Amino acid sequence: MLGSRHAPRRAAAHREGSIMPPSGQQQPTGFPWQGTIVPWSAALRSKPTLQSQTLADLPRGDKVKVLLRSQGWLYVEHKNLLKGYVSQELIQPVALPSPAATSQKSKKDWQLLALQNAFGKTLAQQILMKAAWIPENGFEANQQIIAKLYDYYGALYLRNPGKFQWAGLARVAGGPFYQGFCDMEQQRAAAQARVDWLNEHYIWATLSARRTAAADLAAMAAATQLQKALELLMYMGQDIFNDLAWLHEAYHAAGLPELKRLLGLGVVKPAYYSAWEMIDSNEPQTMWQGNVELLRFEQRDILKVGYQELQKIPLTPTIMSALANCPHPWGKSFYGYHGVAKGREVTRYVDRWEWMEKNIWPTWKAQTEAARTRLINLSLADLGARKF
Repeated sequence: MLGSRHAPRRAAAHREGSIMPPSGQQQPTGFPWQGTIVPWSAALRSKPTLQSQTLADLPRGDKVKVLLRSQGWLYVEHKNLLKGYVSQELIQPVALPSPAATSQKSKKDWQLLALQNAFGKTLAQQILMKAAWIPENGFEANQQIIAKLYDYYGALYLRNPGKFQWAGLARVAGGPFYQGFCDMEQQRAAAQARVDWLNEHYIWATLSARRTAAADLAAMAAATQLQKALELLMYMGQDIFNDLAWLHEAYHAAGLPELKRLLGLGVVKPAYYSAWEMIDSNEPQTMWQGNVELLRFEQRDILKVGYQELQKIPLTPTIMSALANCPHPWGKSFYGYHGVAKGREVTRYVDRWEWMEKNIWPTWKAQTEAARTRLINLSLADLGARKF
């Protein structure tokens, strides 16, 4: 992106080019309307003059809400809620979906769009055909899919940082989860290798006798338990994606009216719609609260059965609680927040939600958008290794 000192000359150059309006489109007469930045960069100014302060350089393709027109300038709200003036020929109206274009879309249509945006058309089709993203096939078979999933959440956030805070935190949380998957797979593979070695090197009678040995029994149990835990966690990741990703796609493409239409059809849950009403409000605190509600639905409702099953696997609640770190550098670990001696477990909703609501979320919210975005743009490996 060019520095702001180049913006006045750049804006003037576009005026001289007589690009009004872009692509032969007439600018809408009613306000507000959605627009997109046409040149590689456009200056967002504090006042409708070339001499006024540059608040930001808006890159090509960024979306803005146009609030009013003033003598050749448009007063806009950027996706980060920053408001200012942009020379009107630098903004092209976005053609919003017509009622006919969205009225026939179903939940499955929006879920397909989420799948395609996350994994590409080919892999999305394989997932629909149940030929990919099958937890029973193990972590190695799903490793690239899981990485793409967390990258998708980051991309969702970057589409609308002001409103898609749940997606941003989901991307950052993907780092430690992905690293946890890798670690658990290594342990499972090591335990399974021990079992395979026993089966390969001893005749059946000898093996039957050796299976009474504590070490061998432990290896077989560990291999089974780790495989079950990995499967459960992968299914939980699927459940989150299937329940929440498509709502982001529908809102991003067609706005709150589309969610209201689907609410009327009984497709969107009333509580979910209320959360999206808050996100749509454009009032910062209310938007944050709407995102908190999405996180609450995820932890309380979507993951309920998965965590209940994880609690049944010996030692798993204790191990997960000990390893549960804050996904970003500004909060405390699970035991750092609750204390080791209090008998809290991350697999129990009440314990987990208190940690998230009172520590992880507020410390995430307290950061600047630039700080959150920098973290989201880190690799999963760096996030998992806490190389912040």
